[in-house]
Amino acid sequence: MSALPGLEMTMATGFFPLFSGEGVPPEAQFLPAILLGFAFGFVLERSGFGNARVLASQFYLYNMRVFKVMFTAIVTAAVGVALATSFGQLSFADLYVPETFLWPHLVGGLLLGAGFIISGYCPGTSIVAAASGRVDGMLTVLGVVVGSVVYAELYPVIREFADSGAMGVFTFPAWLGIGLPILVLAVAVMAAVMFLGAEKVEGIFAPKAGKTKEPSLHKGTLGLLGGLAAAGAVAVAVFLALPRAPATAPAAEDVVPITAFDAARSLVENPRSLHVLDLRDRTACTEGKDRIPLAMCLSDVASDLAAMPAGRTLLVYGEGELAPDSLPAELVAFPGQVALLSGGLQAWKQLIVEAAPAADLLASLTAEQKALLPALHSYFTGTAVAVQPAAPRPTIKREIKKKGGGCS
Repeated sequence: MSALPGLEMTMATGFFPLFSGEGVPPEAQFLPAILLGFAFGFVLERSGFGNARVLASQFYLYNMRVFKVMFTAIVTAAVGVALATSFGQLSFADLYVPETFLWPHLVGGLLLGAGFIISGYCPGTSIVAAASGRVDGMLTVLGVVVGSVVYAELYPVIREFADSGAMGVFTFPAWLGIGLPILVLAVAVMAAVMFLGAEKVEGIFAPKAGKTKEPSLHKGTLGLLGGLAAAGAVAVAVFLALPRAPATAPAAEDVVPITAFDAARSLVENPRSLHVLDLRDRTACTEGKDRIPLAMCLSDVASDLAAMPAGRTLLVYGEGELAPDSLPAELVAFPGQVALLSGGLQAWKQLIVEAAPAADLLASLTAEQKALLPALHSYFTGTAVAVQPAAPRPTIKREIKKKGGGCS
């Protein structure tokens, strides 16, 4: 069992928490994702995103349909999340935010853009085109598969670059120091302005390309954009008007220990159950290659601890073993449970990262945990799991008893 409650979540419920999953077969837990996937593909197809010409025209500025449709979807989802959060129906902690790696993401974005303009598709729209029977879409999907395999094979060589520029879970609200509803309001207003700008851009470049400009936005669409902006304003007003319960700072004796094994397993099975916080100085946190995945630097989020949702556990660690009463004073602002990694980063590296775990840490594991350890090591290091050969079949000698009888 894990050291913290609720860490035995499955991968399905951990990444798609529409229901608790209790009493629901594992196969059925993916049903909402499958239904939403079909709905998303249907909307893309009806929007014309199964046609490479429509998608590529975005880069030539004479048809901004891709920008209009996708920005509408982003703003609609953002406003919905802000409203649900403001009314207490959703915790922002329930939304999975991947870790940011600045330089690999910049290079990956450039490569994705190059692939987009060459093929006319992004990964999602290529699947829509392939499902529609388009050969170019099928070839693009094949290219995505081949590229993924090549990346996996080259990962041991480029791993140092792939892990560079690590910034932890980096979000605009935390970066700008503003609340989510305020940011959503700004995005909704920006969308309305940029939609009008896109109309002007199409009017300039469509005649130059010898194309007919698409019909202007319908008044109903402009009304929808205005409604989204108004909904964002309502979300801000509600967020600011809601009473704030005073944060109860965790006492030192309430800080629970968690082992490196349980922390690693939790990050795999249910990463949204944890906030991971690196207590080392900023240089060691940002430039070190051994930082625990999803970890944030204390210097970056110290002022935001009080606003973090208490539904997650705050997993903190230093370079080595830390005593609960020696934790930084900033942690008292966090309103939820605080867990301290036993042995700190050294224990994490010795048990999870290194190919040969430390003997004392290995001896503390159960037989079940020892069996899972190679998989955790593979997950966090990208190395292959050594497959244990099957035990040889035992040779059983059976005593053959001589039967009596016969002719005499």
